[in-house]
Amino acid sequence: MNTHGNKCACMIGKFARGRMHFTVLCAAALTLVLISGGCGGGAPDVLAVDSGVTRDYLVKCAGGYLLIDTGYEKHYDDFLAGLGRLGIAPGQVRWVLLTHHHDDHSGFAGRLLRESGASLIVHEKAYPFLAQGKPELLMKPLNWCTEAAFTVFAALFKKDKDHGFPPVPRRANDRIVKGDDGELLKSLGVNGTILHTPGHTDDSISVVLANGSAFVGDCAMDMLAACACAHRPIYANDYAQVYESWKKLVSGGAKMIYPSHGGAFGAGELESTMRDKPL
Repeated sequence: MNTHGNKCACMIGKFARGRMHFTVLCAAALTLVLISGGCGGGAPDVLAVDSGVTRDYLVKCAGGYLLIDTGYEKHYDDFLAGLGRLGIAPGQVRWVLLTHHHDDHSGFAGRLLRESGASLIVHEKAYPFLAQGKPELLMKPLNWCTEAAFTVFAALFKKDKDHGFPPVPRRANDRIVKGDDGELLKSLGVNGTILHTPGHTDDSISVVLANGSAFVGDCAMDMLAACACAHRPIYANDYAQVYESWKKLVSGGAKMIYPSHGGAFGAGELESTMRDKPL
């Protein structure tokens, strides 16, 4: 190769390395946003514990509390510390509702159920994944940006690269939801409804209280604004289903959305996203 060719090759190499470094730096920066997604607030009367990247919510029920979601297995002690700061003992958690089976929502569910004596509420499609401790791996990223952010996050912070978690065996006192359910929560002393809100996963469910507070798991998020997510999940099985579930939440009385990742926001923002970012 002549001198001119060598110079061209060198410039191309530097450019390629520069782009690679830029991409890695961007992904790492986005990862920092991702892992701090639990920051942000809700209404003062909404009780929440940040267990790692997942925000777990507590709702008063007969005889104690309904807990909505758990975090990664490794964050169990963080969760207990958070409960303590709220003045709540583990034994006061009477029910654990998992919005879906992923490891950042069911990671320490089995341990908490054993140690607290609580009972479980899940959608029927959460099994056999919960029983096996293995997730359904059908999701696709919203865009290249969310894919890069999660890839770096998983590489740096997740020990199990297959996203496994301690199995949560089915028990006789579990309450299995098959679709929308307007009676189960009321029987537990909670004035609210369970809605089947698939899209992120097939087993996703949400809790909508009579006051309009909606606890939606990963059906919607408030994170990675740099990736133009606009409250859409960073990964999902079916984004068209996500939008249909958003419509169901709004028509079902949701006024304030409480996601598992990020701060609360008005339900009108879901409608804005569906209008401004059609599929």
